Amino acid sequence: MKILEKYINEQKKYSELSKNQAIIMIGALANFLDNASQKKLINTFEKMLELLNSPSELIRQSICRVIPQLARFFEDKSRKFLDDHMKILKESQDDKVIRGSAYAVSGIIKGLGMSNMKDMDLLNTTHNHCFTKHADPMRKISGLYLYETLTISLGKVFEMNVEKILPDVILCISDPKEHVRRAAT
Repeated sequence: MKILEKYINEQKKYSELSKNQAIIMIGALANFLDNASQKKLINTFEKMLELLNSPSELIRQSICRVIPQLARFFEDKSRKFLDDHMKILKESQDDKVIRGSAYAVSGIIKGLGMSNMKDMDLLNTTHNHCFTKHADPMRKISGLYLYETLTISLGKVFEMNVEKILPDVILCISDPKEHVRRAAT
């Protein structure tokens, strides 16, 4: 594990592909570790959440696939990270950070279970905060990114929510701001 963690912790030393493979291997190995070893992965979990702000979509998607396995080991920390990343989605103006936070939220939701999404009333909260008539364009984009990453992360489990999110997506397709329309397509 230490060798794999080294690939993640070194910012510029290793290529994107090497980091991606290390992330995938950590996620695969995490399920086979004993409890003491799993608890040692907290730094790796935090580093992966930081890496979500990287410009690489490949790394973001890989981390989103691995986060659910790690989120189960650190339930309290995961809830805090979930709240932190929801706050970023509601306030940030940086597209790269918003996209990374959307992946973090969807991966943690998958790890903690769909019941957390319902407990948070995530879809209604997102709708009310991001898709009101006079919402900031970056809020609309953050909502669209969240819908996209939830669809990627949860797959068929999320299909039952399509009728709730479809009006928001259609509204954004006809938005006067080009970058909102581009995010909706």
